[in-house]
Amino acid sequence: MPRTADLAREKARARALAIAESMSDEEDAALTEAARTDRDNPPVPADARFISAGEARRRPGRPRIPSPKQQVTLRLDQEVIEGMRALGTGWQVRVNAMLKAWLASAK
Repeated sequence: MPRTADLAREKARARALAIAESMSDEEDAALTEAARTDRDNPPVPADARFISAGEARRRPGRPRIPSPKQQVTLRLDQEVIEGMRALGTGWQVRVNAMLKAWLASAK
């Protein structure tokens, strides 16, 4: 079943084709000249390299860390959560540090 975005893209493509086919040669020439002389639409350099959407997605992002954090669901008492949140931004990082310290001391 086609996605909604795919259907919208097909409709837009069909509308654009219908407009282009209904345009006279004079209208097409006038529109092309207006685009060519538009200062906000500079010509593309001859040596420009266009990349596909797939290539753009494959660009490297943030480097991978050797030991990434994992998301878990943890049930804590309400007063513990409220107390940690009251300490301000970064409370989750502090909870992680406290658990690491406890784990190190428990060994």
